[in-house]
Amino acid sequence: MNQRYWRALGVLASESEGMRFVRGGVVNPLMRLPRSNLLTVGYRIHGGYLERLAWPLTDAAGSVKPTTQKLIPADSLRLQFYDGTRWQESWSSVQAIPVAVRITLHSPQWGEIERIWLLRGPQLS
Repeated sequence: MNQRYWRALGVLASESEGMRFVRGGVVNPLMRLPRSNLLTVGYRIHGGYLERLAWPLTDAAGSVKPTTQKLIPADSLRLQFYDGTRWQESWSSVQAIPVAVRITLHSPQWGEIERIWLLRGPQLS
């Protein structure tokens, strides 16, 4: 999905960084509903909160508005991408996904919150 397209629509308009991705695991019992088990979601800082956006279709056109949910008070969101040797501020490769993603969120209520997700690489035990 084209990042410039989504930014032009304003769907990732954020007071800090934002992210958008397609995830699996949406319940669709016996595939009876007219949709897949995939969902496009995004996270951004908006109005002083971490906000979750969800689109019902993975290839949603500009006319489809996401549902939004305010999560926690937050004033910044930082994304970093690990290539196996160092952390980078952006990831533009369409050939491979990063080894890991680090998300740092600052909340006035709880301070800095950092999480790292391993996306590929050796199995953890």
